[in-house]
Amino acid sequence: MGRMVLTDLRKRLARKFAQVFFARCIKDRLVGEAPPWEAVQPITFRSRDGLRLHGWAHPPREDARGTVFFCHGYTLHSRHTIYFHYAKYLTRKFNLAAIGFDFRHHGLSDDAPVTFGSAESLDVRAAMDFADEHSFPKPYILFGDSLGALAAQRTTVDDERVAAAIIKSCPSSPWEAIQTVFSSVDISPLLRHLSQRYHLPMVNVRKLDLTWLLPVAAFINDVYERDVLNDGDIRRHNASPSHKPRLLFLMGDQDQYGWERSKLRYDHWYEGEPSTFNVWPADAPNEKKWFVLAKGKGHTFGSWDWDGFYPLIDQFFEIVLEHSRIT
Repeated sequence: MGRMVLTDLRKRLARKFAQVFFARCIKDRLVGEAPPWEAVQPITFRSRDGLRLHGWAHPPREDARGTVFFCHGYTLHSRHTIYFHYAKYLTRKFNLAAIGFDFRHHGLSDDAPVTFGSAESLDVRAAMDFADEHSFPKPYILFGDSLGALAAQRTTVDDERVAAAIIKSCPSSPWEAIQTVFSSVDISPLLRHLSQRYHLPMVNVRKLDLTWLLPVAAFINDVYERDVLNDGDIRRHNASPSHKPRLLFLMGDQDQYGWERSKLRYDHWYEGEPSTFNVWPADAPNEKKWFVLAKGKGHTFGSWDWDGFYPLIDQFFEIVLEHSRIT
């Protein structure tokens, strides 16, 4: 009985820690919201673990060639200006349907701890379930940015509905992402709250360093009752031999996460097969994966400050859609 009480207390502490911590990290959940876009409709659906998610859908026009899913970055949301900008461009240029949605604890969606890949992949799969139920056209193409890139990559490896994915500004693993996020947040108010609420000794800590990484990760895993952080590491998974999605990794060569570490995850895809580095899709159209560096760019970049953004994206979509047409 005593052990059950301790386990229950640990879970309640974990949930409270996650709730308060991520509330401090993501204070304005609709920052950068774009003006209304008349072409999209609001949608709601349940994630694979029951959370209610909010988003939008750009319904398919006649003879639509596929559906692109926008998986936003950490602290952002699906209605952010940059994702509406990308969606307007791609739906018009390639005659695509589109779906954007808010990950858990982002935008208008329900609260749950951010796991940097694993739990968010449940949200991505649920968005594709929604598309299936409403007859959105295939192929399904994921556009993942930062947090969304981790989720898109984790989804792509074993969900054969995904024909292709853009993996933009992707940390090498959930552990790297969570360490970077935690180290930038003042947690003293959170520790004070937990100390007062549960009559615990107060610890004089303002920032989380490596010493705290494992216990904090354990808190997050406790909420989900499984090892969500390690599950989100793509090196622990392999696509089945019959599943050959096309992948475009795009990263700034000045990204804080370090492109060299992310390239190790890129190399994990189709191990033993030839692969390219810093070669554009049009120059190697028969490959299944490409890793391209944006010179001089950091973690946050896009069409507004890198001239190569849309030309590169165009090449990728043209290859993916042509391959889908002939198969």
